Amino acid sequence: DPLNPYASISRAKGVDTIHYPRETLQQKAGDCDDTVVLLASLLGNIGVPTKIVDVPEHVFLLVGTGLTAYNRMALPVDEDLFAIVEGDLWIPIETTALDRGFATAWEIGASKYNSAQVKNLVDVSDALTRFEPADLGPPDFNLTAPGTALVLDRLQRDVTRFTEWKNHYTSGLSGVDGSSDTGQRGRDAVAHVYYRSGRLDDARRELEVSSSPSVANRNNRGLLRIASGDPAGAMDDLEAAAAGD
Repeated sequence: DPLNPYASISRAKGVDTIHYPRETLQQKAGDCDDTVVLLASLLGNIGVPTKIVDVPEHVFLLVGTGLTAYNRMALPVDEDLFAIVEGDLWIPIETTALDRGFATAWEIGASKYNSAQVKNLVDVSDALTRFEPADLGPPDFNLTAPGTALVLDRLQRDVTRFTEWKNHYTSGLSGVDGSSDTGQRGRDAVAHVYYRSGRLDDARRELEVSSSPSVANRNNRGLLRIASGDPAGAMDDLEAAAAGD
């Protein structure tokens, strides 16, 4: 199969060979369909849902985030980095690029998902209910796990990249002049992101910067106090908001 890539098989409308996950791990090689099956299997084993994205001459993966469009701000990245399918948020992953890091595979997958004019989605969990699993028996080889230092190094690089995406997204909400009304509304928007992410202390910091808060800001402070278990303190902010409007 690595010598007969998915693209050439699909163009010829032939029958492709797709390896089982253990075979791809053993060979340490595979084309897009092999790596999609491998990653979907690994994620499925820890309860993460996936969908296979079938586009002309290629397949890649959507990975479930557990978030919905309603609380999309809990994933503070630009909208072109995720997909919304039936109200849920999914991360597109180009599995053949995982050797370049998770963040890069994410970026490439998102670009391919957004640019695809025609795409078919296959829900892996649904497919598992329609096709019986094969019983392969125990593997006849041993796998060597990558070293801890290598894993931590790659993880840190991805965390750094994700932090850059988050900062870019939140700075776009903040406005340019912190003393202006636009700046205050921007900080309120950033606070909303933190609030949806469960980061209440960060949300409070953004809301309490202004010495002359707007009605909306006082209202948001009150709601944040309620979420923080301080309904009595929330009354001061909510009454001030009501008096100002």
